[in-house]
Amino acid sequence: MSDNEKRTKETITLGSGKLYFKEWDGADLEEIPEEIINDNNLLGLIKGGAALVYEQSPYEAKDDLGKVKKTIITEETAKITSGIMTWNARTLEYLTSTGRVTEDKTKGKRTIKIGGLGNQSRKSYIIVFVHEDKEDGNVKVMIVGKNTVGITLTFAKDTETVIDTEFAAEPLDRRRNSYNLRRRNNEKRIRYVLINTNKTAFKGIWRLVFMKGKQKYV
Repeated sequence: MSDNEKRTKETITLGSGKLYFKEWDGADLEEIPEEIINDNNLLGLIKGGAALVYEQSPYEAKDDLGKVKKTIITEETAKITSGIMTWNARTLEYLTSTGRVTEDKTKGKRTIKIGGLGNQSRKSYIIVFVHEDKEDGNVKVMIVGKNTVGITLTFAKDTETVIDTEFAAEPLDRRRNSYNLRRRNNEKRIRYVLINTNKTAFKGIWRLVFMKGKQKYV
């Protein structure tokens, strides 16, 4: 994650943002690629905000009398959740590992077929969420992963169709210069990059939620 040096401990983060994506080519990412942040890579306009969730699974070892105790973290996970309100067949292809899109430009028709385990693309994507704040500075969050909850399309007469997504960070066996989450049980890295311009370390269990018209709490 990166923020602007104008942001202080008194800064109030208010508002939602935009979600950008690009297929990941396997290269190591030490910084958030700024070239991704353009309208051509917009996954879709979102509704309901976005949330960055980082969770730890602790293991506590202690003796029967409770005289000694030691706690370690055995697993860490990270994900970005959001709702995609503007979408098309291409969007669904990116959100499903078995989606395949064909286009008939003569008829102006785009078709997506979904399903079949043998059709898995196994692609991962760079996902960048950008919260813009002209006064206090922008906040950017990046993971490399894929949508892991499938898709649900609900068509109703009194509400818009919003696709709920959950992009889970994936293991990565590369060292990073930025802040990394680490799976301590298998010594693998998670493709979850937190970059702070003030070089401040992030610790503990925390959740960042970006919502239109609401403050964020960690």
